[in-house]
Amino acid sequence: MDTSGRNLAPLGTRSAKLTLIQCNASLEVIHAHLVRAAHGKESGAWVLAFPEWVSRLAVHEEMWTKALALPDTRPEYGDAAAKIRRNLATLTAAIPLTSYSQIELVVSDLFWLANNVLAANLARFCEKRRISFRLALMDEGAVLYSGTRLGVRRTLKSLAKYAYLKLHRFPALLIHPGNADYLHSLCRKVYCLHPNLLQLPPQLEMERIDPVWMSSVYDSQRIPFSLATGSCLYLSQPLYKAVGMDRQAAVVREAKAYLREQGIVNFSYKAHHADLPAWLERLENECGFQPLSLREQLPVELLAPMCQAEVVLGHCTSALLNLRLYGYEGRIISFGLHKLRAAFPDASQLGDYLHAVNTLGHVELVD
Repeated sequence: MDTSGRNLAPLGTRSAKLTLIQCNASLEVIHAHLVRAAHGKESGAWVLAFPEWVSRLAVHEEMWTKALALPDTRPEYGDAAAKIRRNLATLTAAIPLTSYSQIELVVSDLFWLANNVLAANLARFCEKRRISFRLALMDEGAVLYSGTRLGVRRTLKSLAKYAYLKLHRFPALLIHPGNADYLHSLCRKVYCLHPNLLQLPPQLEMERIDPVWMSSVYDSQRIPFSLATGSCLYLSQPLYKAVGMDRQAAVVREAKAYLREQGIVNFSYKAHHADLPAWLERLENECGFQPLSLREQLPVELLAPMCQAEVVLGHCTSALLNLRLYGYEGRIISFGLHKLRAAFPDASQLGDYLHAVNTLGHVELVD
């Protein structure tokens, strides 16, 4: 497998295929590299767009024709429309789109504003110029397994997002219960880590994301990470933005007491990149969890093979579903889901997560 990029077509090679993978989270970046590695001998141009906050330890630019670090476009960080417009301009300026006969866009979902705009823009662009266009979805986590089942709240939220994009004069796709994510008529392929959790329409191609490529892409010895045997690693999530810090802190303290009774005495946490400083302060001062010495913004899947914690603890993060595949051999616990159920926009999403946990069979559910 050639991961050096020597087999890649330069940008602008006429009649070649362009594969553009737009990532919005660190796990997507890891999965993008595994997909790229699996297609190492294929010709064509491969472009990676990733959030600028992602650690460069996760990005191997030599594997890509071009790798572009772009601002985070989530509305909660402000100026979403301006950032989407700027990112779109950056992508179209960096990639000579008219030079390709085929363009495949790979995104995690169609609800993320930037993904929606880029998919709508490229579909329109390719149709006008008679360029073959394919949309593919790439597993970013649990969202892939629940994204097509919209309840009332998520449907209304989708309508609001569409109105927001049209108000700002963006090309946009209207997503509703009949065409969400891989049900959309543009979608042709799904890159999936857990094929047994999906039942795709027959016309869609599925390709498994295979963690076997991890060792050839990432050298775990270069990542400064260590954790004592017999400890607990808590994977923080900003669920408190929906349920409140008091509620989530109470659940974390309850989980700690539960594990203390089983002999666990050392408690560490890995912060989420969207965590608020006030929450991390409560984790440390009120709940008694110590931060990892690792300050890089890396998904825990990348750390799994060398994680010596006896227990990895979380709530509904997709990492709990993934860790076993990536080499972690200890206990994996999902704690307090029903106490935190208000964090799920629709009740069906909680059901989908519980179904995934029960189907995979390696995560302990504790309430």
